[in-house]
Amino acid sequence: AVAKSPQGQRIEADDAVIHVRLHDALKPTPRVGSQRGLFKHTAYARLLKQVQLENKKPLETISLVTAPFHEDGVREKDLAFLDRSKMIAVDLQDYLAGEFPSAKVTIHNSMDETPITAFARLTRAKQVAICGCSTFCPLPVFGVQPEVKGFVWESTHYSFFNK
Repeated sequence: AVAKSPQGQRIEADDAVIHVRLHDALKPTPRVGSQRGLFKHTAYARLLKQVQLENKKPLETISLVTAPFHEDGVREKDLAFLDRSKMIAVDLQDYLAGEFPSAKVTIHNSMDETPITAFARLTRAKQVAICGCSTFCPLPVFGVQPEVKGFVWESTHYSFFNK
């Protein structure tokens, strides 16, 4: 299944789509009990393996959606984290490629990848959509098709989900 972004870009539906919040998620926070941060690579692999086992079929495509690594595509306050963010995303891509050797693992974060495109990638996942420590991705993950699994990090800061 193919959709198009507002710019006319083709958006292929992937088996697994993971939103990875980087940049400001790497910034130290003075808040005690902050729930900002990253999942370990093994957490993503465990979730994906669980999906393969339950669905009884392999993942052929895994997409990582995140903010661009280009300075023109991020907020000024995120510039200091670009290199580290790229290193983490590429490391996660390599790790997942090693754990799922038959899957194509792709990072989607070019300057053409808008928030709308990322939202579409998450909602169009064919087997699973995963939302890490981010307030961006819960809603698109909740919007997956009924047969698709969605994982959302349980956060006390999602006050609109705790009512």
